[in-house]
Amino acid sequence: MKLRTLIGWGIVIYAVLYLVWTGLVVHGFSGMIVSRVIVLATLATVTAIATRALRVTSEREVIPYAIGWICVAIIMDAIFAVPSSG
Repeated sequence: MKLRTLIGWGIVIYAVLYLVWTGLVVHGFSGMIVSRVIVLATLATVTAIATRALRVTSEREVIPYAIGWICVAIIMDAIFAVPSSG
């Protein structure tokens, strides 16, 4: 497992989702079911791109990266989202 790839794609996934969610909030779509579908579709698309970039041979090789991406998202939320939301 490459640490640089894990952290890099984790930050990219978080940044894209944060940007999409912020755009939905700014335009007043955050309380709708459509916004959840858009965020979920964005998450699926970005993680699919990240997974293909890993060039793994089996699905089991992706699991450590997925867990790492979740950890990166938790850390990024603690750094960016929690202080601004209280």
